[in-house]
Amino acid sequence: MGFFDLFTQQQPALVTESLRHMDAMLAATAQMFAAAAGHVLDGAPLTDLDAADQAVNERERQVQRAVLSHLALSSEAEVPLSLTIASVVQDAERTGDLAKSLAKVADLTDVPLAGPHAETLRGISADVQVLFGPVRTAFADSDQDAAEAAMQTAAEIRQRVEAFVAALAKADDVQVADALALGIA
Repeated sequence: MGFFDLFTQQQPALVTESLRHMDAMLAATAQMFAAAAGHVLDGAPLTDLDAADQAVNERERQVQRAVLSHLALSSEAEVPLSLTIASVVQDAERTGDLAKSLAKVADLTDVPLAGPHAETLRGISADVQVLFGPVRTAFADSDQDAAEAAMQTAAEIRQRVEAFVAALAKADDVQVADALALGIA
């Protein structure tokens, strides 16, 4: 059984409830990421990310409790499904943590990031923000093709980030504080 088969077959209540939590977590972390990126790149006022992060963390705990309860009452055939759900929801929770970390980057500089390196990062940020929509849709619709397209886009973004960090390490037109902020962001 493949990963996406877990979501396309008759869904146990655990899957239905977990997908609902996952969608809410992704919606919240998308807003957190947008707020953090706007703060770092444009100096936009930062909303309180702690409250949103706590809500995301609570949803993760709810799914983990449901998975543990499900495992206690289910057959061995449900173990892969349960472990997959636990892993995916953990990744969604980590996205919120990363958004909070991104917001902290703004504290490393006195002004919003500017220049060609910031513009590269702004483009990457915009692409990440757009990706939240297709990921949510792929989960909500159990759409394997959409999920694979989103994973491909995420891999391409990851390559761009790696190239960006490598170029930043060799750049001679960046102040130390900006280089740290750009590299961490």
